[in-house]
Amino acid sequence: MEDAKITLPTPEEFFLKKGLYEPISLGEEHNVEVLMQILQLEFFDGAIRTYCLDCKQESIFRTDLIKRKNVTSFTTPHVYEHLGTKSTAILYTPKEVYDAIAYTYKSSYGFKNRTFTLEFYCTHNHSHRIFFTFNITDGFIQKIGQYPSVANSLEEEIKVYKRELGKDKGEEFSKAIGLFSHGVGIGAFVYLRRIFESFIYEAKDKALNEGVITNEEFNQRRMSEKIELLSAYLPKVIVERKDYYGVVSKGIHELSEDECKKYFLTLKNGIELILDEKIAEKQAKKKRELFEQELSKITQKINTEN
Repeated sequence: MEDAKITLPTPEEFFLKKGLYEPISLGEEHNVEVLMQILQLEFFDGAIRTYCLDCKQESIFRTDLIKRKNVTSFTTPHVYEHLGTKSTAILYTPKEVYDAIAYTYKSSYGFKNRTFTLEFYCTHNHSHRIFFTFNITDGFIQKIGQYPSVANSLEEEIKVYKRELGKDKGEEFSKAIGLFSHGVGIGAFVYLRRIFESFIYEAKDKALNEGVITNEEFNQRRMSEKIELLSAYLPKVIVERKDYYGVVSKGIHELSEDECKKYFLTLKNGIELILDEKIAEKQAKKKRELFEQELSKITQKINTEN
């Protein structure tokens, strides 16, 4: 009965959000409900949206044509060979496999020790591929391989943010992602907090230079109070979500590795939202300056001619 409550990550979560070497229990008793969840991953027949390193953009990836040999495979297509009374049937989808497995075997197949790889092709260009490898051993499943890695895929996506952060903080953002991709959650939180703090200290320096605050006023406050003090100099998302700092700090001191890994992508997105606002502000300022310069030239020219 206990296994009926087990809910594994969805295939999409396994592919795109789970780091390597995170063993997940399949439960103590063999259960057909858990089996179906495993088959939905092992014989995944849908589509996922992720970054394509070759296309240099987000794309849709599928596995169906590879399994059916309509597209050349770079690996051995992962299918289920069902030995019938007359011939061998090649099965592709979770339901096909589930229906084919003998009733007496259903309770044990999902927990059978094995390793399998899923190969996906990019729908924009079928020669572009991504791969995921999983292992089931002694009642635990984990992702043990991925190409391109989580770090490589995310690294491409954050290039614009690294430019905005600058060399040192950009490298720290990369380190946070690298640690997460290797299953290190707390360490990744450390770098996210340092980046967040850099936004606060950058705002503090601006306020000090303008004589709006003093060092003493800043230093004697807690982080939430510092954010309130500097609200005019900070991106709105920081002011509106002061709790961000509390979450990353709690992650470092109190949360478990698993909890930090679970929350990492959300907190990474928070850093990106802050940077989006900073980038947009700079672009708007640059556009405004260009507009004023060009309009001044036009006005001067018209006034001169008339």
